[in-house]
Amino acid sequence: MFKLGKKEKKSYRLKAVLEEENRKKLQNALISYHRMIFLMGLITIVILVLLGRVYYLTINQSDYYASKLLIYQTTTYTSSVPRGSIYDRNGKELVSTTSDLAIMYYPTEGITNEEEMNMAKMLVKNVDIDISSLSLRDKKDYFILYCSEEAEKLITDDEWTAYYAGELKDNDIYNLKLERITEDLLDETWSEDELKAVHVYYLMNKNGSDPSTVVEGVSEKEASYVAEHSDIYKGMYVSYTYERIYSYGYLFKNVFGKVTSSTQGIPQENSNYYLALGYQMTSSVGVGGIEEQYEELLSGTPNEYTIDYDDYGNAVTNEVSTGQKGYNLTLTIDWDFQEYINERIEYYMKRSVNLTENEHYQDLFVTIVDPNTGEILAMAGKEYNRSDGSFTDYAEGNYTRAFAMGSSVKGATLFSGYKYGAVKMGEYMMDEPIKIKDTPEKASWQSYGYINDLDAIAYSSNVYMMHIVIRIAGGNYVENQALNLDYDAYKKLRESFGELGLGVLTGIDVPDESVGVKGSNITAGNMLDFAIGQYDTYTTVQLAQYISTIANGGKRLKLNLVKDAWYNDNGEKIVVYNNGITVLDNLSEEYGTYFARIRQAMVGTVNYGTVHGAISSDLKAGGKTGTAEVIIYEKDENKTYCRDNRAFVGFAPYDNPRVAFACVAPNQETVNGVSDCILIANDAFRYYKENYGY
Repeated sequence: MFKLGKKEKKSYRLKAVLEEENRKKLQNALISYHRMIFLMGLITIVILVLLGRVYYLTINQSDYYASKLLIYQTTTYTSSVPRGSIYDRNGKELVSTTSDLAIMYYPTEGITNEEEMNMAKMLVKNVDIDISSLSLRDKKDYFILYCSEEAEKLITDDEWTAYYAGELKDNDIYNLKLERITEDLLDETWSEDELKAVHVYYLMNKNGSDPSTVVEGVSEKEASYVAEHSDIYKGMYVSYTYERIYSYGYLFKNVFGKVTSSTQGIPQENSNYYLALGYQMTSSVGVGGIEEQYEELLSGTPNEYTIDYDDYGNAVTNEVSTGQKGYNLTLTIDWDFQEYINERIEYYMKRSVNLTENEHYQDLFVTIVDPNTGEILAMAGKEYNRSDGSFTDYAEGNYTRAFAMGSSVKGATLFSGYKYGAVKMGEYMMDEPIKIKDTPEKASWQSYGYINDLDAIAYSSNVYMMHIVIRIAGGNYVENQALNLDYDAYKKLRESFGELGLGVLTGIDVPDESVGVKGSNITAGNMLDFAIGQYDTYTTVQLAQYISTIANGGKRLKLNLVKDAWYNDNGEKIVVYNNGITVLDNLSEEYGTYFARIRQAMVGTVNYGTVHGAISSDLKAGGKTGTAEVIIYEKDENKTYCRDNRAFVGFAPYDNPRVAFACVAPNQETVNGVSDCILIANDAFRYYKENYGY
C-alpha cells in the first residue's frame, strides 16, 4: 500500500501541471484573437479613409486636377515684341524698330509631307519668296536632305564598304556628298521656283511641330491672299515680325550688332542657352555688339500663347499674356561728335594713303573718353579701300584689333619706374646708345645727353625708359657686355601696365574685346623693347583707358558705351538700369603724385617736345606720341617691308582733364612730320572745347 500510495500522488501532480499548461494556452489564444480583431478593425478604418479620399479626389476635386493635367500637357509659345530703341547721349535716335507682315505656319494635325510640299509650291506661285541669301552650301544641304537617293549615289561602293567597316564616319560621308554636289547638278535638279518651294518646305518643318516663320516682309496684297485662301494654305496665318532700322546705315553698324530675323531664329551655337531662358527657335535675338550685350533689356517681354486644334486639325491660338516692348538704351556716344571724327579721319587719310611709302596704310582708329566717368564719347574707325577709294566703317576695330603702340606707352614705363623705386622724380640719366653684346644697338631717335624724367617723356627718350627697365630687372649695364636681367621683371612690368589699362580687358560693354598679344620670346633685348611699346600689343580702347587713368590721377575706370536703359511712362523717362562709374583699380591715393608728374611731362610733349606746334596752345592739352617699327611681309612679292605704326594719346585741359584721346594709324608714314592721329587730336580737342567748354 505504501508503494501504491506514492504512485497515486505522482499522478495527481502530473494532472495539475497539464491543466495549468492548457489554461495558459487558452489565455494566449484569447490574447491573439483580440489582437486580430483590433488589427482587422484598424485595417477596415484605413481602407474607409482611403476610399473617402479617392472619392474626394475623383468627384469633388476632379475639375482641379483635370485643369492641372491640362497645364502640364500644354506647351506655351512666345512671339516677339518690338525691341527697344537706341539713342545717343543727346536723345538722337540711332536704332529703331519697324513691323512687317509675315506668314507663320502652325503645323496642322495629320497633314502629310506631300500636302505640305504642295502648299509650298502654291505659295511660291502667289507670294514673292526671296532666296538671294541662300548660299551654295545651303542648297547642297537641301539636296542631301530632300534628294537623299540621288545623294547616296554620289558615294562609291568602296567608300560605302569603308563606311560599314568603320573606316569612314558619318561626317566623312556627308563631306564627300558636299564635295560632289556641283552647281550644275543643283540646276538640273531644281528650277528657281522649285528651289523656292524646297526652301519654304524646309522653313515649314524647321521647328518640328512648333510654329515657324515661313515668309517675312510680305505685301498687304500677298497677306490678304493667304488669309482669304486658308482652305488651301492650312496652318498658314498672317502675323507680324519686327525689323531693326539703323538710322545712319553702315556707320557704327558692327558696334550696334544685328538682330536675327524670325526665319533665322536663335543661332544654333547658342540654342541651348536661349531655349533655357524661354526663347523659341523662331525668336529674334541680338547677335554681336550692343544688341547681343544688352539682349535682356532690349528684347522686352514676349507675348505668350497656347495652341489648340479644332475638329479639322487646324491650329487655334489662345493668348496667355500680352508682352511688353523692350527697354530703350541711351549711349554714352555723342553722335554729332562721332560723325565729326569720322569726317576728320577720312579727310586726313585721303591726303596720306597715296604717298609712296603709305601703300600699306589703310586703317585708323580713334577712341575718345570722359576720363572721370569712363564714358566713351566717340569711337571711330575707318578702313580705306584702294580699289575704289571708298571707306568702310570699322569702329569695332578699336576693341578687336591690337597693335604695337610705340612710345605712347612710355607714361606706363615711367610709372613703373616710380612705383618700383627704379627712378626718382627729377632724376637725370645719360641718353646715349645702349650697346649690349650680340644685340643690335638701341638708342633714342637722337642723343639728348643728360635728361630728366620730364624731358624723357617730352622728347621721347628710348634710352631713359630702357634704363628704368634694366633697374627694375636688377641688371647692371656695361657697354658691349652681356646684360643679365631677372626675367620675372616682365611680370612686374605687365602688372603695373595693367593697372593703368594696358594689356588687360577694359570692360567695354560689347562682346569680343581683344586683350592684345603678350610677347613670349623672353630675352633682355625684348624686355628693353617692351619699355618703349615695341613688344606687347594693345587695342585702342586700352590706350584710351591708360591715358584716362593718368588724366584722372590714378583711377582705372571701366569703359562704357551704354549709359542707361529706360522706358517712357506718359512722357516721363523711367530709368531701370544705369551703368554708373565702375573703378577697376584705384592708385590715386598711393601714387597720385606720380600721375601728376607724368601729366606734367606730357604737357611738355605738346608745349615744347615732339608735338610742339601741332596742337594749338589754347587747347591746353597734354599727350604722348608713339612710333612702333613693324615688319610687313608681302606674300605675292615674297618681300618684307619696314613700316611704322603711329599712335597718339592725350588729354585736355591739362589743369583739370575732361576729355581723353587715343588713336593709332597702323603703317602710316607722316605728312610733313606730323601723323594723322596728332592732326585728328587737335581737331577733337577743338570740337570738345567749342561744344562742351572747359
